[in-house]
Amino acid sequence: MSERERFLELYAGHALGALDAAEQSELDTFLARDFVDPETQELDEAVLLLAMTAPVAAPPPELRTRVLQATRPPRRRRLLLIALATTAAAAALFLFLTPRDEQERGIDIPLAGLGHVTFYASRAVVTFDKLQPPPGRDYELWRIRNGKPISLGIVKEREITVKQLTDGDAFAVSLEPQGGAKGGPPTKVLAVAKLP
Repeated sequence: MSERERFLELYAGHALGALDAAEQSELDTFLARDFVDPETQELDEAVLLLAMTAPVAAPPPELRTRVLQATRPPRRRRLLLIALATTAAAAALFLFLTPRDEQERGIDIPLAGLGHVTFYASRAVVTFDKLQPPPGRDYELWRIRNGKPISLGIVKEREITVKQLTDGDAFAVSLEPQGGAKGGPPTKVLAVAKLP
């Protein structure tokens, strides 16, 4: 058998999808050498015509059921996939709905029995456990920046968020006459919270 005849034989087998691995490798060797023959186009057209003249056959009714059963995961695996998907959705929802403070790790510094300050990267949250000052007095919150106290006002809320922190910021709570320090420095400082 000549080289050309072997090539055409392999090419015809390839066109019909009838080559084993060794024959396919032999054909690939021919094609890698750019071995071309005009009859290959005729073979391609013949295969195309053969496919077009084949009668249309309806698949057996049970084929759909077999395909669906073969591609559907077993019941136990399906339940596991549902559980994993539900857990992932719940985690995503939790992260979306959880306030940013709870997603970030902060550093808690106590305020001498009055509450605590949680320092985050660019803000602090001051939380008061005790809001009721002695009669005729008020608690006042202070930001201490560069050693200077700046009044943040009379404490009326359980939680106060202070934004735009700078390095070295600290917080203090003072006990003042009713109405606060009125622009002056703190009168009696009860607690100070500063990052160590």
